Order: sequence, then C-alpha cells, then structure tokens
Amino acid sequence: MASLNLAVFIIVSLAVLIAIGTIIESRLDAQAAAKYVYKTFWMYSLMVLLSVNLISVMVDRWPWQKRHTPFVLAHIGILILLFGGFLTMQFGLDGTMRLGIGEKSKLVTVPETELQIWSSFDGDRYTKLMSQDVDFFKNSPKDNPIQLDVSFDGNAVDSAKPGSAQPAVKSENANSKFLEINDYQPYVLASRRVVVGVSPKLGIGVRFQIQNERVNLNDWLLQAKKDQSVTQNFGPAKLTVGVIPTKPTGENEIYLERLDDTQLRYAVFNRDPLKKTLKGILKEGDQFNTGWMGLQFRLLRYMPLAEEKYDFKQVERPTPMTTSVIKMVLTDIKDGQPEKKEYWLQLNDVIKVFTNNAVYLVTYGNRRVDLGFDIELKKFEVGRYQGTMRAASYQSL
Repeated sequence: MASLNLAVFIIVSLAVLIAIGTIIESRLDAQAAAKYVYKTFWMYSLMVLLSVNLISVMVDRWPWQKRHTPFVLAHIGILILLFGGFLTMQFGLDGTMRLGIGEKSKLVTVPETELQIWSSFDGDRYTKLMSQDVDFFKNSPKDNPIQLDVSFDGNAVDSAKPGSAQPAVKSENANSKFLEINDYQPYVLASRRVVVGVSPKLGIGVRFQIQNERVNLNDWLLQAKKDQSVTQNFGPAKLTVGVIPTKPTGENEIYLERLDDTQLRYAVFNRDPLKKTLKGILKEGDQFNTGWMGLQFRLLRYMPLAEEKYDFKQVERPTPMTTSVIKMVLTDIKDGQPEKKEYWLQLNDVIKVFTNNAVYLVTYGNRRVDLGFDIELKKFEVGRYQGTMRAASYQSL
C-alpha cells in the first residue's frame, strides 16, 4: 500500500478521469461532468485509495526523524484537502440565489431536482399529493418509467421510487387516475405558442401590438385563470387584462376586459388627471390611439379561452437557451375505460392538467433550500473599462 507503483497507478488513473471529465464539461456542462465522472464510484474509490497510500507511506517511514518534517507535512496537507472535499460534498451547500438591490431572500436553488403533484376540486385550494427528489439525468424514465396513482380523495398517494420500474399501488376504484413519467430529454430548445383552450376555468388570451416611430412591441398576454388579472409593463405604460376599474388608476394604463367570445371592452387611463379616460369596444384587427407619445394599440388576436403550449427541439449540447423536459401520460379511468393524455413539462415550470372532476398541478424543478436566515443585497456596482460600457468588475454588499 506504500509502494511507488501504487502511487503512479493512482496518479495516472486520476489524470485519465480528470481528462475525461474536462472533455465532457467542455462538450456538455459541469453538472454532466459531475454525474458522469466526478461523483462516481470510480472517482471516490481513487480518492480512498490515494488516502490509504498517503497514510501508508507516512507509517512506512516511522519512526519519523527531523528530516522527515517536510515529507510528513506535505502528505498531511493533501489528506486535509481530501477530507475537506469530503465534508463539502456531504454537508456543503452549492446553489444559486438571485437578488435585486434592496431585496432579501433565504432560499437557495440547488442543482438537485424534485417532482411535486397537487390536486384540487375547485381550482383554488390545492392538496399536495406527492413530493419526491428525482434525478432523471442518471435514472432516465425511458428505461424505468415512474408510475403514480393520483386519484384524489383528499389523502396523499402511494408512489414508486425514482427510477424504479415498480408501479405505484393502484386504487381499486372504477374511476381512477394514473400518471406515468416515461421520457426525459436533457437538452431541448423550447418555443412558446398559444392555443385555444377547452377548460371553462381558463382565462382569455390576447395578442397585441403597440407601436410608434421608435417602438414596436408584439406579444401575447394570457390570464392564467378566469377572472384573474394579468399585467405587462412596457415602460411608459402598463397593459392589464382583467376587470376594468371604475376610477382612473393614476398611471398610464390600458385595460382589456372580456365582453363576449368575439369582442373586448377597453379603457385607457392617463397619468394626467386632466385627460379623459378613453373607452370602447375592440375586436380582432381594431386599433386605437393611446394618447401617449403617438403609441397605437392594435388587437391582433383574441381567444376567449387560451392556454400556453411549448414545442421542444432536442439538441446534443446545452446552450444558455436550452432546458430539460419530461414526458407525462395521464390515464383517466372512467367506468373501467382508460383515456390517455400526453403532456411535456420543462424544468422549473408548472403545468395544469384538467379532468372532469379535478385539477392537477405538476411541477418539476430545482429544489430550493431554506437557509434559516435572510441575505439582503444592499449595493451592487459594475466597474467599466475606461471609455466603454464593457464590464470590468463587479462589487456587491
């Protein structure tokens, strides 16, 4: 255990593993390298073998002389580094926290992912059916689908372990619901589209254009739920889809409210109290002058029931625009007859699944850890290269 041959073997093996990890990290990302190389049985075994080799070499020199001091201290230093790495791996917290100036938070987002399912009869009060940590990168549901009984009776449900091929304990009820996760794509490009919804609980969707000589904004605005307001701030004014207030808001603001399946009411409030409120009826293709900086508002598309859908294109390597997705299949058994619906859910997103007697919320995202204390960003400064707007340094308090 103290031989030079073993030391050379360990060092060469570590060099090979680190080279493989470096190549994987350059082609994919740091998380992939960690899961494929750095946090594997082989790397841990080499670290243990290296520790044994270092200790054996020191024991082999016993009893130590004064001339052995540099030799012993060097080996002890390496052992301390290895032990510190082990402590960090077991008990350290490595995550991300996003803060604006003056904001505070106690939640850290970590790379580990979790899956949660909530259910509701009325769409307002939700009961958590299950929550469990998952690692689809290492345990792909393509090979081992996860099956869950999500029949909602007010109680938590049984679920399969992540990566297990064993299904959940199934209900004997003739009207049952089962959710299966059977596909995972680690790197995809997502493109958003808005489609006509079918659930009466959905809100309206409008595609609008606001433009003048210098501005041209074209976007969708959707109500997540019926009678729930949603607002988009586009600088000089706000656009809100919801109930029009009876009095001016004191800001430059456009309100759109459902009138029927083909028309909307609109109201334009001005920050200047001397200007009158503009009101009228809109249908697709209509436009009006907002009265602010020559901005024209045009209604390009109106859907009385609308929901978001995403299309995903699989790619080989991650980019700042890629995300991961899982595929879910909900089987709704009614009087012994199964009805299946497929859904794709991307990382750090939530999807609503509507059935005849319940609404399900499914979330898949990075786990958040409560620190137990607040961190507040009081000050943030960006240093610039002289004569340019390029960032040279960052400083925060």
